[in-house]
Amino acid sequence: SPKPIVSKSSTLLSMPTWKRWVSTPKSPQNRFDPLFFHSLFARPFERRDRFAAAIVAQRHEVLDAATQLAAQKNLWRSYIENAFFFFFFDCLVIEIYFESAIDRNMIPRSLLFTPAIYPERFEKSYDVGADGIILDLEDSIGESDKERARSEAITYFTSPPKENFVRALRINSTSTAHGLKDLLALIEKKITPDILILPKTESAGGVQIVDRLLSSYTENVKLMPLIESAKGIKMVNAIASSSSRILALCFGAADFAVEMSIKADWETLLFAREQLIQAAKCADIDVLDTPHFDIADDEGLKKEIEKNVKFGFIGKLAIHPRQIPFINEGFSPDAKEVEKARKIIAAMEASHGGVVQVEGKMVDVPILKLAQKMVTRADNIQKRKR
Repeated sequence: SPKPIVSKSSTLLSMPTWKRWVSTPKSPQNRFDPLFFHSLFARPFERRDRFAAAIVAQRHEVLDAATQLAAQKNLWRSYIENAFFFFFFDCLVIEIYFESAIDRNMIPRSLLFTPAIYPERFEKSYDVGADGIILDLEDSIGESDKERARSEAITYFTSPPKENFVRALRINSTSTAHGLKDLLALIEKKITPDILILPKTESAGGVQIVDRLLSSYTENVKLMPLIESAKGIKMVNAIASSSSRILALCFGAADFAVEMSIKADWETLLFAREQLIQAAKCADIDVLDTPHFDIADDEGLKKEIEKNVKFGFIGKLAIHPRQIPFINEGFSPDAKEVEKARKIIAAMEASHGGVVQVEGKMVDVPILKLAQKMVTRADNIQKRKR
């Protein structure tokens, strides 16, 4: 269950800075617009990666009181002053939030696709050591089984979750009737998978619509847009930054290769992968790679994982249980590298941020950040071991 983090601040409206701000005389020519104020100062909440529905009511209560007070005082601020208070208000509010279902550092290395019409297979993802499961309502489900798959998925997500195990759901494309039915079922039943995977994502607007619909009942569902078309690749920068719910992007090589009339091999798809990686890093999110479709090709899978890691992928989707051990091992930091990263962190702490040498190599702030990420990732992977 979510753990509340209590703010050190008391009532926002009682703070001295707020009092000074609202009591300052303003020019009558520059009337204050309460609606503009409300929309401006609401934005920090909409951008937060981690906050709970429990504070939404409190949020609007504070903002409504603030806008009423501002309107009574006939307040006005320049854009520069508004921007300063925007930042100040954001800093105050960020102290009150709840941990959402998945922390950034707990992004799964391996997610195993499982058709939602086979409930007897749902536990296998956990048993084989996958970091999570993807219940699939899309490509693996025939037209006649869509309703049954949706019903089985709802039943699964109403059951208690397992600790440190990610439960994801791939719905049908929201540009289809089945996709709209999937979303409606989630909203009506208030279903909260850890991750909602959006197939055939081709626009930022499509992601934002799903975000708004989910916000009607939860803030804890993360999104993973699946980029698997030429248009999706073209729009990937806008998609990656379209919602604070986005945990990572996923690459769908099969559909992309079919649309482009090309082979789904590494060299041919390199350009598309590079576009995803760049867009994701610009948006400060991660990327999971497409499944390796030759189930019996263990060596090919291992080589592909090595390339994934070099390019900056954080994990890989899987279509068969036998792929899970290779994926988990390949995307786990090397023990020697983690040990070296800990030495770097210790050395930088001892030098109080100055440049140091570790094992004969110069270490500065960028290297420190990389070491910190590696250690955090390794520690969280350790928590998943069962």
